[in-house]
Order: sequence, then C-alpha cells, then structure tokens
Amino acid sequence: MGALDYAFGTSLMGSWFASILCGMAYAQAFTYFSSFPNDSWARKALVIASILFSLVGLIGAYGDVYEPLVSFWGDPAALETETWSVPMYSVANAAEALTVNGYLISRFYSVSKNLFVSLILAFISVCAFVAALLAVFLFPGVENFEKVKPVVYVWIIVGVIADVSIALSLVLTLKSMKTSFQDTNRLVRRVMVISIQNGCATSLCAIAGMIATIFKIDTNLAAVFFFLLSPLYVLTLLSNFNMRGGAGASSGSRTWSSSRNGANSSIVINNIHVQRSAAVVVDPTDSSEIELSRTKLEEGAAYPNVESMRGNHFISA
Repeated sequence: MGALDYAFGTSLMGSWFASILCGMAYAQAFTYFSSFPNDSWARKALVIASILFSLVGLIGAYGDVYEPLVSFWGDPAALETETWSVPMYSVANAAEALTVNGYLISRFYSVSKNLFVSLILAFISVCAFVAALLAVFLFPGVENFEKVKPVVYVWIIVGVIADVSIALSLVLTLKSMKTSFQDTNRLVRRVMVISIQNGCATSLCAIAGMIATIFKIDTNLAAVFFFLLSPLYVLTLLSNFNMRGGAGASSGSRTWSSSRNGANSSIVINNIHVQRSAAVVVDPTDSSEIELSRTKLEEGAAYPNVESMRGNHFISA
C-alpha cells in the first residue's frame, strides 16, 4: 500500500462505512416513527437523541477526513495539532453508548426486577462514559498521546465490559423464561439472538479499534472502527424497538415488562404475555366448558388466567 493509504485512506474508508451504517440507522428511525406513532414521548425523545448523537459523530468523522486532506494539505506542521473532529466524534460515541446502554439496563430491570445487577451495569456504563470524557479533555492534543493511551484503553475495556455484561444479563434472564407455547419460545429466542448480536457488534468494533491503536500507532486504522460505534449503537436501540412489528404488536406497546402477583408470574415481551410455570387444574364438578387446546397467542391477549378462563379452576405456579 502507498504511504498515504494508512495515513488517510483508512479514515476515509471509515467515514464511508459510517455513512452507510448511519443511513441504515436513519431508515430504521423512519420505520420506527411510521410504525409506532403512539409510543410515549420519552421513547421518541430517546430515539431522537440517539440519532442526533450519531449525526454529531458522523460530522466529526467527516471533519477528521476533510481537514488533513483539504484544509491542511501540504502543511505537515498543521497535522501535528489535534483538531475539533477527534473530541467531537469521541464524545458523541460515549454519549451514544451511555444512552443506549441506559435503555437496555432499564429493560433488563423491567424483566428481572434485579436492582443490584441493574445498578452494577449502570455503574459500569457511567465509568465508561467518564473515562471517555477524561481521555478527551484531560489530555488533549497530539503531544499528550502517550499520556492518554492508558485512559483510552480503560475507556474501551470498560465499554466492552458494559456491552457484554448487559447482553449477557439479558440473555440469561430471557433464557429462564421457558413456556409451553412454541410461539412465545421463538419470540424469546429471537430477543436473545438480537441481544447477543448487538453486544458482539459494538464490543468487537471497540476491541478492533484498541488493537489498531496499539499495533498501528502511526496510522489512522483505529478511526475505521471508532467511526462505526455510534451508528452501531443506534441500530442496537432501533432493532429493539422495531422488532415489535415482526411480532405483530400494536403501536405503543412496551418491548419488555414484567409482573408478579402471588402465584402468577408473568412477563410481557413485545406486548405478548408469557405465563411462566403455570399448571391449570380444572374442578371436575364444574360443567362449564373450558377449551385450552384451541387457546391462541393473540396480539395483546394474555394467556389463560383466573380472569379470562370460565369455570371454577385453580392456577398454581
């Protein structure tokens, strides 16, 4: 490869890839607002914020390419100075990660009701965000690169731990939600697969960027991966929201929630109520007709419970 390929070609390609992913994310955002107009304004604000963070990161990526290739071309001394673009996309990536991980942690708590683990996950995510801010503002400039490298490594490693821990927590929680209904089990498996894919995508991208920083220190190869983080997080968020359409959920439904009332333990995934470990015992003296074999999994309809079934029967967990 030529002398300029690793210096500028890598960051240029990274901006192209980031543009493609951002285009995919914005298409998903359009699908979300078109399909779920009745969602809460808090959820819509979350999507808008994530889109804005990704846009800021993309502008920073463009600036990181434009300035050395256009503004400072032919001026080697100017290239020794850090420009506004690096802090811009770095902070945007960190804010995007905190926003999306915060949502995923809230969904984990809604399903598991495990406050202790949720607080640990939140603490790890905040630590990653703080490490990013320290890396950007505590040691600014190219001259402090050797000083900032340990902070950058901590930022990346803690961020990877946050992504993997959140995905693993969701998967382990969903794995315990086995039912006798195949449709529901397929939905749970689908959510698990998406959680794994999302956690792996952002984690592998961050790890690749750290490896490039260590072994290709004289190139911009790391920028290829760091440019992709923000749009990947947006796609993570919107894949969770838009998945409801594939499950036939109605607009405005919640993605995950849970409830536990006495003997009944249920969850709601994509507006589908899942009754866990429920056994139905029908009183033989009751002449009411109870037809369980034809019970269907319908949009927004709970599985048979005390309120929905006719006759004198008992439900035990």
